[in-house]
Amino acid sequence: MKNTRGLQRVQLPEDLIACAVTDTNGTCLIVSAGAEKGIRFHFHEDTARAVREAFLTRCKSRGKAPG
Repeated sequence: MKNTRGLQRVQLPEDLIACAVTDTNGTCLIVSAGAEKGIRFHFHEDTARAVREAFLTRCKSRGKAPG
């Protein structure tokens, strides 16, 4: 299924994969992906709510599918 940007959804792996990443603001988190639970972002318990919400808002605005 392609969107207006010409991007296409990819099939998630059957087995869970996880990767540690740092966003552009220096927030460290784990990104996991798997067919059973989809893509998830795991923040350290001490990460402020405002930081988590800002990160998720940036992700949502960049990956928005049409209508």
